[in-house]
Amino acid sequence: MNTRKALALTLAVVGAVLAGGAAACVGDDPQSSGADAAPSATTTTTPTGTTTSTGTAPPPTDGATPPPTDGATPPPTDGATPPPTDGATPPDATVDAGGDAAPSIACVAGTLSSSAFVTRCQANPSAVSPGGTIVPGVYNLTGATRGLYCTSTYIIGSAEVFTTPGGDLMMRTLVFKRAAPGDVGVKVQGTSWLRGTGTSFSRVEMCDPGRVGETDLGSLQSTVVNGAPVFTLTFPRSPGAQEEWTKVP
Repeated sequence: MNTRKALALTLAVVGAVLAGGAAACVGDDPQSSGADAAPSATTTTTPTGTTTSTGTAPPPTDGATPPPTDGATPPPTDGATPPPTDGATPPDATVDAGGDAAPSIACVAGTLSSSAFVTRCQANPSAVSPGGTIVPGVYNLTGATRGLYCTSTYIIGSAEVFTTPGGDLMMRTLVFKRAAPGDVGVKVQGTSWLRGTGTSFSRVEMCDPGRVGETDLGSLQSTVVNGAPVFTLTFPRSPGAQEEWTKVP
């Protein structure tokens, strides 16, 4: 009888020990609940000092843009405009019939001299002996046939002949073409580049918007009449076109 009680007590103690060990094992195993265990997070420190638990480093935060990946070259960033690639060349300056570059001048309106007078256009040009040079100064138009000025019956005009700092001879003119002596008339003005002498004379318009670049080829005769220099221009391009200019004392 005592033996049976001792055996039963021993078995109870062993069972209790075994049950406690099993409980301890179950509590230590996270898988025993039947749920999947979450993975351990990886802590990473980014260049800016911010801690993240995603395990992935964030993109750079300094504003830099990665270079293009399509092979294209990025445009210049200095504001410069690239030169044209079509081979075009800027237009040349005004040139005369010989291809020489014309001088650069200011286009200023001409004036009539105080001694300018109305004269009647002539029917036919005068005979000339080309030669001589033009003396700078103020001139009055004292005769003309056909050409630029004599498309009406009467004319009155003046001109200033001067040289540029580069030595080019220029002529600034103001002429009124009139149907009658007292008419207001039609104004013709401009500044021309004079070149050559004798039978190799040219006049290139530089300022009149409707005639810029217009070139007259002809002859120059320079003489002295009653102590005053006179030059006569004859232009075969307009048959019978001739102008006579007399220097104002």
